[in-house]
Amino acid sequence: MIELRKQNRLPYSIEEVTEHLALSGNGYRYAWDRNAPEESYDLTLIAYRILQDEPVEETLKVSLLYTLLKEVKSSWNTYKKAQLLMAVLPQIKNWLQSAPVAATLLLEGTANRKVTQFPFRQETTTGETDRIIHTKGLPVFVSTSYRQQTTEAKADGPFAIHTWFDEGDTLTTGRPVNLWVEIRIDKPNSNYLMIEVPIPAGCIYDRKPMFKNETHREYFKEKTVIFCSQLKQGTYLFSIPLLPRFAGTYHLNPAKIEEMYSPGISSTTQMKQIRIRKDN
Repeated sequence: MIELRKQNRLPYSIEEVTEHLALSGNGYRYAWDRNAPEESYDLTLIAYRILQDEPVEETLKVSLLYTLLKEVKSSWNTYKKAQLLMAVLPQIKNWLQSAPVAATLLLEGTANRKVTQFPFRQETTTGETDRIIHTKGLPVFVSTSYRQQTTEAKADGPFAIHTWFDEGDTLTTGRPVNLWVEIRIDKPNSNYLMIEVPIPAGCIYDRKPMFKNETHREYFKEKTVIFCSQLKQGTYLFSIPLLPRFAGTYHLNPAKIEEMYSPGISSTTQMKQIRIRKDN
């Protein structure tokens, strides 16, 4: 409705658009409506079309543009692709005309260097910091992530994960048991998710099934990895059928859910200890 009012030169408010913008886990903006979360991409496209020539922060426009380009899929029909191109090409053309030179970044800190060739990747260790300065040229999309070994639960992003066994933390040899995995997604749409679930050293797989909402499931000797192309906002339950074989006390490493192409957006369980007792 706001876009129609703008096209017909009727009064409208930019705040009516910006109040529907949310911040994704990787720091970029997208539009969504709690009454229609599955239409997040279309709403983001409309918001971008409305704001692209408005006096709002340039970083907001670039953020929306990144969100749109990041979600492109080869399965889209021609109409949807054309809608995206019609929206973004004018802005890209303006950038090329106003900044005909290649993009240049200046890194200051642990590695002082000028970057003109893209894509560019750099790894740093704990405690090292870099300041990234965009000196000239076209806009550059920068993504950062980190990896760390953890034994504590972490659920400070758009995901939460929880695991448990049918029989609690005490299992019995020779008695099949399910390792349950529950995930909660708090963002409207999540693409290319990887759920990594370690299994106890004293167990083997009882069966190797695959369930609804999964794109692929990989069974390794020490863990199961579940891949999901897209999951909407909500709670999902997965199970891994196991057979305890060897009695003893074992550590169960943290399970993890993350976006494959934004690994910094993740959630983990805490490390657990389980006991496998002999069947009398």
